[in-house]
Amino acid sequence: MGGYEIREGGKNGSVEIVDGTLVRTISRRLGKDDRQMIPLKGISSVNHDRKRMKTDEVTIYTSGASFTWKVANADDFVAELNQAIAGS
Repeated sequence: MGGYEIREGGKNGSVEIVDGTLVRTISRRLGKDDRQMIPLKGISSVNHDRKRMKTDEVTIYTSGASFTWKVANADDFVAELNQAIAGS
C-alpha cells in the first residue's frame, strides 16, 4: 500500500494506509510535520468529488471531524481506502 500526495488548506502533504490506520502528514516549513493518525474503524464515509483537471477532492468523514483533500490519484486512493475499511 503506497502513499498518496495531497493538498490541504494550501499546504502539501501525504496520506498512507498503514496497519488499520490512515496516516495524514502535512509538511511544515519550520519544525516538525503535522501528523495525524485516523483509525479506519472511525471513518464513517468517503466522498469522492471528481474534477476535470486531475485534482479530485476526497472528503473523509469521522465521528469527530471531516477532512477534505485534493488528491492526484484519487480513484486509486479511494479504491484502496474502501478496500482497507471493508477489511478492518
